[in-house]
Amino acid sequence: MSTTFRFVDSTDRTAAPKWDRVFHDSDLKLIEERNAKDQRADVLNAIADIRALRFDKECWWIGAAGDFGTKTQVRDVAGPIEEHDIRETWTNIPSLLESMKVLKNYAKVHRLFSMSDLEVKRAKRLLQKLDSGLIRIEQVTAVNEFARAESYALFVAYDNSYSKRRMEGYLGNGGMTLVPLQRARMFDSETAVQKFLKGHYFLKHYPKIQVVKIQLNMIGLTNIYEGGGSNVDRLSESRIQHAAAFVQKENLEQALLNASKERLLERVKEIDVQEDITPTVKRRM
Repeated sequence: MSTTFRFVDSTDRTAAPKWDRVFHDSDLKLIEERNAKDQRADVLNAIADIRALRFDKECWWIGAAGDFGTKTQVRDVAGPIEEHDIRETWTNIPSLLESMKVLKNYAKVHRLFSMSDLEVKRAKRLLQKLDSGLIRIEQVTAVNEFARAESYALFVAYDNSYSKRRMEGYLGNGGMTLVPLQRARMFDSETAVQKFLKGHYFLKHYPKIQVVKIQLNMIGLTNIYEGGGSNVDRLSESRIQHAAAFVQKENLEQALLNASKERLLERVKEIDVQEDITPTVKRRM
């Protein structure tokens, strides 16, 4: 299952959310044990700031973004991350940075271990970009992930200088093969198209290349085929079922709307016929 949201920059490149490790719990306990003698209040407050972060697998984590790329980023292997979980770790970054500085100096003075606050600084920059609008958050639902999508394809039309034949079609996945739409090579964004074409031999072969924006729509589910995998099947619980249910509901609502329109048109015709008949009756009276 993919993540529930992703980060998107100004060029529509995306990055999946992730967790950056800030502190090992064993290191934090080491500082606590050493500070039991010193009883420094600033160290105790700094430890409290660390413990306000997300804790998992013996480490303390802060929300972060992966590398931005032209391909749509998901977290199919690592599992989903909720936006509110990420934001809970950003509630007091300035204080957290000061706390990291305190602990870093304390560990250095007492020769406990070396540490870095780079992850917290990255989180601070990410939050600043979100606040300034340079990066936005895009919610991922069963509908926009599995039922509706926009994509981009490349279309060419030219006269072949060798065969003297007119050639046209979409670029396929197999080199320079021209294919119909269902076999076209698809791109997540125009940025991905530009990256693909940059310095590519296609630009030297074709006189012009037309970018075509494609709307992809799920129609419904068909057959299920048995596989040989030993993993536990979760198809019946997956979001593809929610996507299919949405499409089915949408189709039903559209059918009812069309039926209502047809009935309204029939009623209008009935009224027109009555209006045509009424004057004649009046004249006879």
